Amino acid sequence: MVFNLPTDTNYHLVEAKPELYNRRVVHHMTLYACDPTFNIRESDRPFECPKVTTAPCQELITTYNPKFPLTCLHNEMGINCGKDGIRQLVIQVLWHNPLGLDYQDSSGMVVYFTPNLRPNNAGFATIDSTVFQIPPGISAYPVMGGCPGKCTSMSITKEVYVAMGISLMHRLGRRQKVELIRNNTIINYLTSVDNFDPNRPNIVRHLNPIKVLPGDSIRMICEYDSTMMTSTVHRGLLADEEICRAQLLYYPKENWTNPSCLGYKHIPLCLFETVGEVMDCNYQEFLDSLQTEAHFNTTIATCSLSNACSAACLHLVAEERKHSCLKGELYELWNSKLIGQPDPRLENLYKALVPCEERYKEKGHLVSSRGRVRQ
Repeated sequence: MVFNLPTDTNYHLVEAKPELYNRRVVHHMTLYACDPTFNIRESDRPFECPKVTTAPCQELITTYNPKFPLTCLHNEMGINCGKDGIRQLVIQVLWHNPLGLDYQDSSGMVVYFTPNLRPNNAGFATIDSTVFQIPPGISAYPVMGGCPGKCTSMSITKEVYVAMGISLMHRLGRRQKVELIRNNTIINYLTSVDNFDPNRPNIVRHLNPIKVLPGDSIRMICEYDSTMMTSTVHRGLLADEEICRAQLLYYPKENWTNPSCLGYKHIPLCLFETVGEVMDCNYQEFLDSLQTEAHFNTTIATCSLSNACSAACLHLVAEERKHSCLKGELYELWNSKLIGQPDPRLENLYKALVPCEERYKEKGHLVSSRGRVRQ
Protein backbone atom coordinates (compact mmCIF):
# COMPACT_ATOMS: atom_id res chain seq x y z
CA MET A 1 0.00 0.00 0.00
CA VAL A 2 1.02 3.62 -0.64
CA PHE A 3 0.58 6.15 2.17
CA ASN A 4 0.83 9.94 2.22
CA LEU A 5 2.76 11.62 5.04
CA PRO A 6 2.02 14.99 6.68
CA THR A 7 3.64 17.91 4.85
CA ASP A 8 2.77 20.86 7.08
CA THR A 9 6.36 21.09 8.38
CA ASN A 10 9.61 19.08 8.43
CA TYR A 11 9.78 15.92 10.50
CA HIS A 12 12.28 13.21 11.30
CA LEU A 13 11.12 9.61 11.16
CA VAL A 14 12.93 8.04 14.12
CA GLU A 15 11.33 4.65 14.73
CA ALA A 16 9.13 2.02 13.11
CA LYS A 17 7.59 -0.95 14.85
CA PRO A 18 5.21 -3.71 13.75
CA GLU A 19 1.54 -3.92 14.54
CA LEU A 20 1.00 -7.68 14.27
CA TYR A 21 -2.42 -9.22 13.76
CA ASN A 22 -1.65 -12.78 12.59
CA ARG A 23 1.88 -13.84 13.52
CA ARG A 24 1.39 -17.26 11.89
CA VAL A 25 1.52 -15.88 8.36
CA VAL A 26 3.61 -12.67 8.49
CA HIS A 27 7.05 -13.50 7.08
CA HIS A 28 8.37 -9.94 6.92
CA MET A 29 7.38 -6.35 6.23
CA THR A 30 9.39 -3.61 4.54
CA LEU A 31 8.96 0.15 4.31
CA TYR A 32 10.18 2.08 1.25
CA ALA A 33 10.29 5.83 0.66
CA CYS A 34 9.08 7.37 -2.59
CA ASP A 35 11.04 9.98 -4.53
CA PRO A 36 9.40 13.29 -3.49
CA THR A 37 9.67 14.60 -7.06
CA PHE A 38 7.00 12.04 -8.03
CA ASN A 39 3.44 11.88 -6.80
CA ILE A 40 2.16 8.31 -6.48
CA ARG A 41 -1.57 7.80 -6.08
CA GLU A 42 -2.34 6.81 -2.50
CA SER A 43 -3.89 3.33 -2.37
CA ASP A 44 -7.00 2.65 -0.32
CA ARG A 45 -6.39 -1.11 -0.38
CA PRO A 46 -3.45 -3.48 -0.82
CA PHE A 47 -2.30 -4.46 -4.31
CA GLU A 48 -0.11 -7.35 -5.44
CA CYS A 49 3.58 -6.45 -5.50
CA PRO A 50 5.48 -6.56 -8.79
CA LYS A 51 8.89 -8.27 -8.86
CA VAL A 52 10.47 -4.87 -8.22
CA THR A 53 9.03 -2.27 -5.87
CA THR A 54 7.17 0.57 -7.60
CA ALA A 55 9.91 2.41 -9.53
CA PRO A 56 9.94 5.80 -7.69
CA CYS A 57 9.61 4.06 -4.29
CA GLN A 58 12.77 2.00 -3.83
CA GLU A 59 14.61 3.77 -1.01
CA LEU A 60 14.63 1.32 1.89
CA ILE A 61 13.49 2.75 5.23
CA THR A 62 13.31 -0.32 7.46
CA THR A 63 12.40 -3.99 7.49
CA TYR A 64 10.75 -6.20 10.10
CA ASN A 65 10.77 -9.95 10.69
CA PRO A 66 9.26 -11.75 13.72
CA LYS A 67 12.75 -12.89 14.69
CA PHE A 68 14.21 -9.39 14.65
CA PRO A 69 13.66 -6.67 17.28
CA LEU A 70 12.12 -3.28 16.62
CA THR A 71 13.80 -0.66 14.47
CA CYS A 72 14.92 2.54 16.19
CA LEU A 73 17.37 4.90 14.53
CA HIS A 74 20.62 6.05 16.10
CA ASN A 75 20.00 9.23 18.09
CA GLU A 76 22.30 11.27 15.82
CA MET A 77 19.97 10.92 12.83
CA GLY A 78 16.45 10.78 11.48
CA ILE A 79 14.90 10.24 8.07
CA ASN A 80 13.83 13.58 6.60
CA CYS A 81 10.07 13.62 5.92
CA GLY A 82 7.36 16.17 5.36
CA LYS A 83 7.58 19.61 3.79
CA ASP A 84 11.12 19.34 2.35
CA GLY A 85 11.60 15.56 2.49
CA ILE A 86 9.88 12.24 1.87
CA ARG A 87 6.14 12.62 1.36
CA GLN A 88 5.03 9.07 0.62
CA LEU A 89 5.82 5.59 1.92
CA VAL A 90 5.15 2.13 0.53
CA ILE A 91 4.64 -0.81 2.89
CA GLN A 92 5.32 -4.25 1.44
CA VAL A 93 4.19 -7.37 3.33
CA LEU A 94 5.24 -10.93 2.53
CA TRP A 95 2.97 -13.67 3.90
CA HIS A 96 3.99 -17.31 4.29
CA ASN A 97 1.19 -19.86 4.14
CA PRO A 98 2.65 -23.09 2.67
CA LEU A 99 -0.35 -25.23 3.69
CA GLY A 100 -2.81 -22.89 2.01
CA LEU A 101 -4.94 -22.50 5.16
CA ASP A 102 -7.76 -19.97 5.32
CA TYR A 103 -5.96 -17.17 7.14
CA GLN A 104 -6.54 -13.43 7.12
CA ASP A 105 -4.19 -10.68 8.23
CA SER A 106 -4.24 -6.93 8.72
CA SER A 107 -0.72 -6.43 10.12
CA GLY A 108 1.19 -3.25 9.42
CA MET A 109 3.79 -0.90 10.88
CA VAL A 110 3.59 2.15 13.11
CA VAL A 111 6.03 4.93 12.27
CA TYR A 112 7.06 7.63 14.71
CA PHE A 113 7.83 11.21 13.68
CA THR A 114 9.10 14.21 15.57
CA PRO A 115 9.21 17.90 14.61
CA ASN A 116 12.21 18.19 16.95
CA LEU A 117 14.77 17.45 14.27
CA ARG A 118 17.88 15.44 15.13
CA PRO A 119 21.39 16.66 14.16
CA ASN A 120 21.59 14.74 10.86
CA ASN A 121 19.47 13.42 8.02
CA ALA A 122 19.85 9.67 7.44
CA GLY A 123 20.24 7.91 4.10
CA PHE A 124 20.64 4.39 2.73
CA ALA A 125 23.52 3.37 0.48
CA THR A 126 23.12 0.28 -1.72
CA ILE A 127 25.96 -2.09 -2.63
CA ASP A 128 24.70 -4.52 -5.28
CA SER A 129 26.14 -7.03 -7.73
CA THR A 130 23.61 -7.04 -10.55
CA VAL A 131 24.83 -9.89 -12.79
CA PHE A 132 26.37 -13.20 -11.72
CA GLN A 133 25.88 -16.96 -11.93
CA ILE A 134 26.48 -19.60 -9.26
CA PRO A 135 27.54 -22.99 -10.65
CA PRO A 136 26.21 -26.13 -8.92
CA GLY A 137 28.16 -28.32 -6.52
CA ILE A 138 30.38 -25.69 -4.84
CA SER A 139 30.43 -25.27 -1.06
CA ALA A 140 31.87 -21.75 -0.98
CA TYR A 141 31.32 -19.77 -4.19
CA PRO A 142 32.24 -16.04 -3.88
CA VAL A 143 30.61 -13.05 -5.58
CA MET A 144 32.05 -9.57 -5.20
CA GLY A 145 30.90 -5.98 -5.59
CA GLY A 146 31.55 -2.56 -4.14
CA CYS A 147 32.76 1.00 -4.59
CA PRO A 148 36.41 1.67 -5.51
CA GLY A 149 38.13 4.64 -3.92
CA LYS A 150 37.98 6.52 -7.25
CA CYS A 151 34.19 6.47 -6.92
CA THR A 152 33.87 7.48 -3.27
CA SER A 153 36.41 10.30 -3.75
CA MET A 154 33.88 11.94 -6.08
CA SER A 155 30.53 10.80 -4.64
CA ILE A 156 31.35 11.34 -0.92
CA THR A 157 32.00 15.04 -0.40
CA LYS A 158 32.80 14.87 3.34
CA GLU A 159 32.96 12.05 5.86
CA VAL A 160 29.84 9.97 6.48
CA TYR A 161 29.04 7.62 9.37
CA VAL A 162 27.55 4.16 8.89
CA ALA A 163 25.26 3.22 11.79
CA MET A 164 23.77 -0.01 10.43
CA GLY A 165 24.37 -2.59 7.71
CA ILE A 166 21.84 -5.07 6.28
CA SER A 167 23.06 -8.18 4.43
CA LEU A 168 20.72 -9.47 1.72
CA MET A 169 21.00 -12.86 -0.02
CA HIS A 170 18.62 -15.75 -0.68
CA ARG A 171 18.63 -19.42 0.34
CA LEU A 172 22.13 -20.31 -0.93
CA GLY A 173 23.74 -17.46 1.01
CA ARG A 174 26.11 -18.46 3.81
CA ARG A 175 28.38 -15.47 4.52
CA GLN A 176 28.60 -11.81 3.63
CA LYS A 177 30.94 -9.04 4.63
CA VAL A 178 31.37 -5.46 3.52
CA GLU A 179 34.93 -4.29 4.09
CA LEU A 180 36.03 -0.68 4.56
CA ILE A 181 39.47 -0.27 2.98
CA ARG A 182 41.75 2.72 3.46
CA ASN A 183 45.26 2.94 2.03
CA ASN A 184 44.98 -0.69 0.80
CA THR A 185 44.25 -1.92 4.34
CA ILE A 186 40.97 -3.29 5.74
CA ILE A 187 40.23 -1.01 8.68
CA ASN A 188 36.69 -2.15 9.57
CA TYR A 189 33.64 -4.17 8.53
CA LEU A 190 30.43 -2.32 7.71
CA THR A 191 28.59 -5.67 7.77
CA SER A 192 29.85 -9.13 8.72
CA VAL A 193 27.55 -12.16 8.82
CA ASP A 194 29.08 -15.65 9.10
CA ASN A 195 25.89 -17.69 9.56
CA PHE A 196 23.49 -16.14 7.10
CA ASP A 197 19.83 -17.10 7.57
CA PRO A 198 17.51 -16.08 4.72
CA ASN A 199 14.51 -16.31 7.03
CA ARG A 200 15.51 -13.33 9.14
CA PRO A 201 17.09 -9.93 8.51
CA ASN A 202 20.85 -10.12 8.95
CA ILE A 203 21.57 -6.73 10.47
CA VAL A 204 24.66 -5.28 12.13
CA ARG A 205 24.18 -2.16 14.26
CA HIS A 206 27.13 0.11 15.05
CA LEU A 207 26.56 1.88 18.36
CA ASN A 208 29.68 3.85 17.50
CA PRO A 209 29.02 4.63 13.82
CA ILE A 210 31.91 3.87 11.45
CA LYS A 211 33.47 6.83 9.65
CA VAL A 212 33.83 6.55 5.85
CA LEU A 213 36.05 9.10 4.09
CA PRO A 214 36.22 10.26 0.46
CA GLY A 215 38.65 7.90 -1.28
CA ASP A 216 37.90 4.89 0.94
CA SER A 217 37.10 1.67 -0.90
CA ILE A 218 34.06 -0.43 0.00
CA ARG A 219 34.27 -4.11 -0.95
CA MET A 220 31.39 -6.58 -0.60
CA ILE A 221 31.96 -10.35 -0.64
CA CYS A 222 29.02 -12.78 -0.71
CA GLU A 223 29.55 -16.54 -0.31
CA TYR A 224 27.11 -19.24 -1.45
CA ASP A 225 26.76 -22.98 -0.91
CA SER A 226 25.43 -24.67 -4.07
CA THR A 227 26.32 -28.27 -3.18
CA MET A 228 22.64 -29.28 -3.24
CA MET A 229 22.01 -27.72 -6.66
CA THR A 230 22.15 -29.59 -9.97
CA SER A 231 21.98 -26.55 -12.26
CA THR A 232 23.34 -23.02 -12.41
CA VAL A 233 21.59 -20.39 -10.25
CA HIS A 234 21.27 -16.92 -11.79
CA ARG A 235 21.08 -13.52 -10.20
CA GLY A 236 17.48 -12.42 -9.76
CA LEU A 237 14.74 -11.42 -7.34
CA LEU A 238 12.78 -14.68 -7.36
CA ALA A 239 13.05 -17.20 -4.51
CA ASP A 240 14.97 -19.73 -6.66
CA GLU A 241 17.43 -17.05 -7.81
CA GLU A 242 20.11 -15.21 -5.81
CA ILE A 243 21.11 -11.68 -4.90
CA CYS A 244 24.27 -10.18 -3.44
CA ARG A 245 23.34 -6.89 -1.84
CA ALA A 246 24.01 -4.79 1.24
CA GLN A 247 22.16 -1.72 2.53
CA LEU A 248 24.10 0.77 4.67
CA LEU A 249 22.24 3.27 6.88
CA TYR A 250 24.43 6.37 7.20
CA TYR A 251 24.48 10.09 7.96
CA PRO A 252 24.63 12.90 6.95
CA LYS A 253 22.68 12.00 3.82
CA GLU A 254 23.80 15.14 2.00
CA ASN A 255 27.48 14.10 2.11
CA TRP A 256 27.00 11.09 -0.19
CA THR A 257 25.63 12.44 -3.45
CA ASN A 258 25.12 9.12 -5.25
CA PRO A 259 24.98 6.34 -2.62
CA SER A 260 24.59 3.50 -5.11
CA CYS A 261 27.42 1.05 -5.87
CA LEU A 262 26.18 -1.26 -8.59
CA GLY A 263 28.36 -3.80 -10.35
CA TYR A 264 28.06 -5.64 -13.65
CA LYS A 265 30.10 -8.82 -13.13
CA HIS A 266 33.59 -7.39 -12.42
CA ILE A 267 32.78 -3.84 -13.58
CA PRO A 268 31.95 -1.18 -10.94
CA LEU A 269 29.37 0.98 -12.74
CA CYS A 270 30.17 3.94 -10.53
CA LEU A 271 33.45 4.38 -12.46
CA PHE A 272 31.50 5.44 -15.54
CA GLU A 273 29.58 8.00 -13.47
CA THR A 274 32.70 9.45 -11.81
CA VAL A 275 36.09 9.07 -13.54
CA GLY A 276 34.45 7.76 -16.73
CA GLU A 277 37.04 5.05 -17.35
CA VAL A 278 37.26 1.36 -16.59
CA MET A 279 39.30 -1.51 -18.06
CA ASP A 280 41.13 0.93 -20.40
CA CYS A 281 37.79 2.12 -21.79
CA ASN A 282 37.07 5.84 -21.59
CA TYR A 283 33.31 5.89 -22.06
CA GLN A 284 32.95 9.50 -23.25
CA GLU A 285 35.87 9.27 -25.69
CA PHE A 286 34.35 6.08 -27.07
CA LEU A 287 30.96 7.78 -27.57
CA ASP A 288 32.70 10.73 -29.27
CA SER A 289 34.55 8.36 -31.62
CA LEU A 290 31.21 6.84 -32.68
CA GLN A 291 30.33 10.27 -34.09
CA THR A 292 33.65 11.05 -35.77
CA GLU A 293 35.23 7.81 -37.02
CA ALA A 294 33.86 6.61 -40.36
CA HIS A 295 34.56 2.90 -39.87
CA PHE A 296 31.74 2.67 -37.31
CA ASN A 297 29.31 3.94 -39.99
CA THR A 298 30.61 1.28 -42.38
CA THR A 299 30.09 -1.47 -39.82
CA ILE A 300 26.58 -0.31 -38.93
CA ALA A 301 25.59 -0.02 -42.61
CA THR A 302 27.12 -3.37 -43.64
CA CYS A 303 26.05 -5.53 -40.71
CA SER A 304 22.56 -4.11 -40.24
CA LEU A 305 21.37 -5.18 -43.70
CA SER A 306 20.36 -8.68 -42.60
CA ASN A 307 20.53 -11.08 -39.70
CA ALA A 308 23.05 -13.25 -41.60
CA CYS A 309 26.76 -13.00 -40.82
CA SER A 310 28.60 -12.40 -44.08
CA ALA A 311 32.36 -12.68 -44.46
CA ALA A 312 32.58 -8.91 -44.88
CA CYS A 313 30.56 -8.32 -41.73
CA LEU A 314 32.64 -10.82 -39.74
CA HIS A 315 35.78 -8.98 -40.78
CA LEU A 316 34.34 -5.64 -39.65
CA VAL A 317 33.17 -7.12 -36.35
CA ALA A 318 36.62 -8.58 -35.69
CA GLU A 319 38.18 -5.16 -36.27
CA GLU A 320 35.69 -3.32 -34.03
CA ARG A 321 36.02 -5.85 -31.23
CA LYS A 322 39.70 -4.93 -30.90
CA HIS A 323 38.55 -1.68 -29.26
CA SER A 324 39.00 -1.80 -25.47
CA CYS A 325 35.37 -0.67 -24.98
CA LEU A 326 34.07 -3.62 -27.01
CA LYS A 327 35.90 -6.44 -25.25
CA GLY A 328 34.64 -9.06 -22.82
CA GLU A 329 32.32 -7.88 -20.07
CA LEU A 330 32.25 -4.32 -21.41
CA TYR A 331 30.77 -5.59 -24.67
CA GLU A 332 28.09 -7.47 -22.70
CA LEU A 333 27.37 -4.40 -20.54
CA TRP A 334 26.13 -2.19 -23.37
CA ASN A 335 23.10 -4.41 -23.91
CA SER A 336 22.34 -5.02 -20.21
CA LYS A 337 20.18 -1.86 -19.77
CA LEU A 338 22.26 -0.87 -16.72
CA ILE A 339 23.71 2.26 -18.28
CA GLY A 340 21.29 5.05 -17.42
CA GLN A 341 20.80 6.66 -20.86
CA PRO A 342 22.34 4.43 -23.56
CA ASP A 343 23.65 6.38 -26.55
CA PRO A 344 21.51 5.67 -29.68
CA ARG A 345 24.59 5.20 -31.89
CA LEU A 346 26.06 2.76 -29.39
CA GLU A 347 22.81 0.82 -29.46
CA ASN A 348 22.90 0.76 -33.27
CA LEU A 349 26.50 -0.42 -33.26
CA TYR A 350 25.69 -3.18 -30.78
CA LYS A 351 22.78 -4.37 -32.94
CA ALA A 352 25.11 -4.44 -35.95
CA LEU A 353 27.68 -6.56 -34.09
CA VAL A 354 25.18 -9.11 -32.80
CA PRO A 355 24.61 -11.14 -36.05
CA CYS A 356 28.27 -12.18 -36.07
CA GLU A 357 28.63 -12.58 -32.31
CA GLU A 358 28.69 -16.40 -32.27
CA ARG A 359 30.98 -16.71 -35.30
CA TYR A 360 33.30 -14.11 -33.78
CA LYS A 361 33.54 -16.13 -30.57
CA GLU A 362 34.44 -19.22 -32.61
CA LYS A 363 36.65 -17.78 -35.36
CA GLY A 364 37.15 -14.06 -34.77
CA HIS A 365 40.85 -14.50 -34.07
CA LEU A 366 41.25 -16.27 -37.42
CA VAL A 367 39.80 -13.44 -39.56
CA SER A 368 42.39 -12.11 -42.02
CA SER A 369 42.76 -8.51 -43.09
CA ARG A 370 40.89 -9.36 -46.31
CA GLY A 371 37.88 -10.66 -44.46
CA ARG A 372 38.51 -14.35 -45.02
CA VAL A 373 38.51 -16.93 -42.25
CA ARG A 374 41.84 -18.76 -42.20
CA GLN A 375 41.58 -22.55 -41.99
